[in-house]
Amino acid sequence: MGTLSKRSMNKAHYILVLLLIFSSTNTVPAFRDIYIIFLVTIGLVIYFRLKGYVFGKYYFNFLLIFGLFTFVYFLQFSTFNPIFSIRVISVVTIAYIVAKMVKLQLIVYFEDIVYKLALISLPLFLWQILDFNSLYQLNGFIEKYLPFGEFGGVANTNSLVFTMKTYAPFRNSGFMWEPGAFAAMLSLPLYFNLSRNNFTWNRKLIVMVIALLTTQSTMGYLVFLLLGLYMSFNPSSKENKVIPYIFSLIVIAALAVFTVQQDFMAQKIQTEYSNIDATIDMAYSRKTASKDKMSLGRMASLIMDLQTVKKYPLVGIGGQSEVLEESVYDVNRTNGWGDFIRTFGVLGVIILLINLMRTGNSFQLLFNSKSGKIFFVLIFLTFTFSNGIIMLPLFITLQWFYLINKRTVKTINNLQISNSI
Repeated sequence: MGTLSKRSMNKAHYILVLLLIFSSTNTVPAFRDIYIIFLVTIGLVIYFRLKGYVFGKYYFNFLLIFGLFTFVYFLQFSTFNPIFSIRVISVVTIAYIVAKMVKLQLIVYFEDIVYKLALISLPLFLWQILDFNSLYQLNGFIEKYLPFGEFGGVANTNSLVFTMKTYAPFRNSGFMWEPGAFAAMLSLPLYFNLSRNNFTWNRKLIVMVIALLTTQSTMGYLVFLLLGLYMSFNPSSKENKVIPYIFSLIVIAALAVFTVQQDFMAQKIQTEYSNIDATIDMAYSRKTASKDKMSLGRMASLIMDLQTVKKYPLVGIGGQSEVLEESVYDVNRTNGWGDFIRTFGVLGVIILLINLMRTGNSFQLLFNSKSGKIFFVLIFLTFTFSNGIIMLPLFITLQWFYLINKRTVKTINNLQISNSI
């Protein structure tokens, strides 16, 4: 199992990955503005071309496929949503440019940036627990002087490196918009760290694991269990693989039982499953006609999204959100899988799964790890279940990683990077 190194860091590429990450945090209002996104995309395209790079066939294949999707949307709804099309093309273009320029070092820079931000979050989280109000005021004060405006109103503050939410005083949101999203952002850097470091404990791994645990995220804890299983399939001991394997399984089983028995975990799961029908009924009822913000929850959101998909199964509804029955109300659907399949349909899901399997296989070859492919796919699908982040630039780049590393050989020192993407 080989390692990639940060020794020859390219500062420009490091900044590109930093931009990629913060364009995917949902805490910077500027990156939710379609005009800003479009201008950033144009700027990156100019920079990309000035550096001598060209768009390859895979990028034009994407444009062709998305063009066909858009044509089907027009046939279904007799209308065209240019804002949706510009947004999708822009985020994919940003993801493509960073992937092609940074190549394999993307993994190293991504892990390093998330580690540093996780490290910053831990003392701030401790301060949040000890004296929420004072840190909340300081965080809000810093937010006021940031050039991109307020993040989330009176119930939230964000200082770019740390988010505080009044309803989660004992959970760590890190630099993301909420604790579950922070857990999602930590998931793949943990996978990369384990794979790059021969599945041995190290400083970065410990910091990111602690940060993951402080999120108190159900999804994050499931990812933690998956990472433990991944580690057990790849014991670092070359002398005797049986003992560490059995020991790891015992530890993981004990952690699983302990986690499920925790009050906050059991209550969250019970609430999600017990209130599905009532939540869906409320979404359709006149009780929500006041336009008060209503969150459907993970499971109710998924069920309602699947109901929409039954009507438009092939390519989903794209950006035509007005066809949703509850669109007259201010309803927040919060299931990442449902959001994606509602938007891109069955064909979109097939393309996503093909990309994930190919990328997982690329990681398995790159790190020479056992079951690296299946664990990458499982981890990706786990953290995207509860967060609508599949179509954010960073996660598009990670879906397309197999194009970066298309000709990877098993020996890390002899990596051959494809320039054909």
